[in-house]
Amino acid sequence: MATTAMPTTAIPATTPAQTTIVVAPPTVVVIATNLEETFVEEFNDRSSQQFMELESRVTTVYNEIFSAQYGDVFSHSYLIGLSRVPTTARADLTKATVGVVFATTNSTQEIPQAANVSQTLVTAVSNSTFNVTVVASSITVLETTTLNATTTSPVIATTTAAKVTTPAAKVTTTAASAVTTAAKVTTTVVKVTTPAPTTVAETVITRLLTFRSQDETFTSDLLDPSSAAFQSRATLIETRLRPSFSRAFSSFRSINVISFREGSIIQTSALTFSSSAPNSTQIQTALVEAAATITDFNVDTTSIFVDGTQVSSGVSHKISLFTASFLVLMSWILSSQQ
Repeated sequence: MATTAMPTTAIPATTPAQTTIVVAPPTVVVIATNLEETFVEEFNDRSSQQFMELESRVTTVYNEIFSAQYGDVFSHSYLIGLSRVPTTARADLTKATVGVVFATTNSTQEIPQAANVSQTLVTAVSNSTFNVTVVASSITVLETTTLNATTTSPVIATTTAAKVTTPAAKVTTTAASAVTTAAKVTTTVVKVTTPAPTTVAETVITRLLTFRSQDETFTSDLLDPSSAAFQSRATLIETRLRPSFSRAFSSFRSINVISFREGSIIQTSALTFSSSAPNSTQIQTALVEAAATITDFNVDTTSIFVDGTQVSSGVSHKISLFTASFLVLMSWILSSQQ
């Protein structure tokens, strides 16, 4: 009796699905308003008691107004700066430039238009009494910046591919009767379904970094985001700082310059991170270390702010800058010996 094995058939594994993470970009609306507050020279110093007191009152009012109007879509507000408004009266008024940040959402359509934001502020200050008086007729939107925080990251979904095997069938030949009987071969195919790609919104955290470039000349065209001067300096800062933040923080996503103001040149940038964002001190340390190797612009290490709060101090920053300079020097010496 002869026995013959039939071939075994296997169905190849299916390709796992990918999940694409899409981050809708946060938006910053920059608004300038005149306040019925007498301008004092201390407003030029962010660390002065007068500046911080007015900053607290202004951001508290803005946060209250926009939280009530927009709910979770509104993130927070921050004071970019205070400047003098000349008047014919004896005392000059104060202009406050404020950034209003709207949170990342699954759809940019949820973020209000700049005109709607300014009208919300006009209506609120006209019909309510706050501890700071905003001149409603002076409310102006300076710019709207959509931060580039889109990240596509493939995530492999677990799919178990079934290996389908057809059992070998025995074929028996009976010599006596000269009749050959072939067993019926049955192939079972299991259909493996590959799930369709899904889209998941990644939560990002925006931190606002402000620092001064001492003894650099401020020009009025730096106030215009569409000007060549603004775009050139913004690109320079982003290009020089992006590698340093990428090395320092695995959660770093992007840096976008959103404004410049006078005093030599003070720049404010939005840093975006994944859910594990660094604290203010860690951001300050990374900037100070980066400053030791940058020659295109300078960073006043005694004037660094994160989310409007000063995190620099003369002593600690001198030590950090010395340490960073020493490491750079040692790296140069070692490389020159090789």
